[in-house]
Amino acid sequence: MNQGNYHPIVHRFAVILSGATLLLIFVVNAFASRQPLIKPVFVANVTETTALGYVNSPKFFFDRDGFAYFSATSQGPNFTPAIELFRSREKWPNIKSFDRFFLENTDTLSVSSTLHFSQSICLGSNQTVYIVWAGGKTFSQSDPGIAHQIRNAAVEFGGGLKLGKEEQPFVVTGFSDVYDVPYTNEQFWQERPSVAKTIDGILHVVWEARDKNRLADDGTPYPAIAYAWRDPSGKWSVSGPIDRPPYLSAQGISEAQFDPLILTNGTDPIHVLCTGDVDERNQILYGQIRGGKFSGWKMVAYSPYDQGQVTAVLDSEGNLHVAWREGEVNGRVFISHCEMKKNGTWSSPDIIGLDYTLDSTPSIAIDGSKITIAWISWEPGFINSDGEEDNNFPEDDDTVEGRLFIATKQIGANNFTDPKELIGGICSYPNLGVEDVTSKGRTAIIWASGQECVPKDCVQLFFGTLPKK
Repeated sequence: MNQGNYHPIVHRFAVILSGATLLLIFVVNAFASRQPLIKPVFVANVTETTALGYVNSPKFFFDRDGFAYFSATSQGPNFTPAIELFRSREKWPNIKSFDRFFLENTDTLSVSSTLHFSQSICLGSNQTVYIVWAGGKTFSQSDPGIAHQIRNAAVEFGGGLKLGKEEQPFVVTGFSDVYDVPYTNEQFWQERPSVAKTIDGILHVVWEARDKNRLADDGTPYPAIAYAWRDPSGKWSVSGPIDRPPYLSAQGISEAQFDPLILTNGTDPIHVLCTGDVDERNQILYGQIRGGKFSGWKMVAYSPYDQGQVTAVLDSEGNLHVAWREGEVNGRVFISHCEMKKNGTWSSPDIIGLDYTLDSTPSIAIDGSKITIAWISWEPGFINSDGEEDNNFPEDDDTVEGRLFIATKQIGANNFTDPKELIGGICSYPNLGVEDVTSKGRTAIIWASGQECVPKDCVQLFFGTLPKK
């Protein structure tokens, strides 16, 4: 062995230096990995981390001029439950602040009897945003009006945000035949609407509906997905007091259905997804409406595990991309994605997520040929603001908090990129939207940050634009 260039002191110094260099590289890399991938724009403070929930009701979009809109549920200026509509003051890509409009209780129509409820928005014509929500009267333990009913309003933004028409087009009766006094906010009736608009000016609304005739053995009503529409003149397909909601299909593959999502490229078919109880296990279901007729429900991707939190988007070719949360109790919980071609064939699901985390509440968007999925992730044993371990999985349909991750894939590619943490801290309910006024449109995101401390407004809402790559 040639030891002509060996010196013990020099060697020891080299080893120390090498170790220090490796440590420095590790620290730098670890620090860099925690650097936010976006520059967040603070929007507002709200009361709950669920302000941007639920997954089934997309509530973030851009108009043709590049202004951003989104909605949240929160506490209004008079300390009652309210819907907030936000509109950016600047056009993309220079968005720095938002105007706020509160839709609050009135003498004739209450927004809700509780802070925690669901709403969905879509862009109409003539500078109008339509809001559909499930709301009830101010809390009363003896008034069946506490039951959530489907309501809608128009907010006009020409020359500033102002309330247009507000209405409750129909009432599903029978709440007091199912539930006994004292009534509570936990007694579900008509819940979780999702709204879309076609180019003919028709609003299409689906929701999680119940009636007095479809009861489980314990006396609680089975939910199923109902559907109604409103024509451009303001006439609804159903109106007044009704005993039975206009269900799409309350029979067949699943008797109990939850959390519907409706979307369209502007014309038929209209796509509807939901979570359904199949053989005592939740599965993602799909159906479509053509010419006013429903196809019936089919499973998207059969799984031995629990599925939920479904979200979807259509690409420019009319292909449907669906993402959801899937997993097993005491096992891995991950995000799945699959695609349905226009001819009705489904791809095999992609599995997205880290091996050591639990994942939920995905949001999906398509920017040109790139698919982006954002979601919330946490390590097993995490305790959320409600004191629930693992965000109460698999009943993770309320407070879901954790770290905010994204992954992307080119349409037609085999795999998504490795998950990347978008920004540090505790986050909730990301919503993705695409600014596509120009061919250089980018994907943007809104999310809630922080852990709630009701009744204080301690949760922050943020807006940001995702990196190009």
